[in-house]
Amino acid sequence: MKVAYPVIFTKTNDEKDTYLIEIPDIQGLTEGYGMDDAVFMARDYIGCYFLDESMQIPEASRIEDVDIS
Repeated sequence: MKVAYPVIFTKTNDEKDTYLIEIPDIQGLTEGYGMDDAVFMARDYIGCYFLDESMQIPEASRIEDVDIS
């Protein structure tokens, strides 16, 4: 089964080109340096989250329903 979770990227404008990453459906927070690394870190976080077989796979939110405020 494939599931696509909405991810919120927030650029910090620091010297490391840091992006803060929020994955609301699994209460995930991580960061990456540059957009390529940020996307990698988001995918890695989601993948590692489900390594625990006891975790229920939550239904993905519709992008329109994600609160970015």
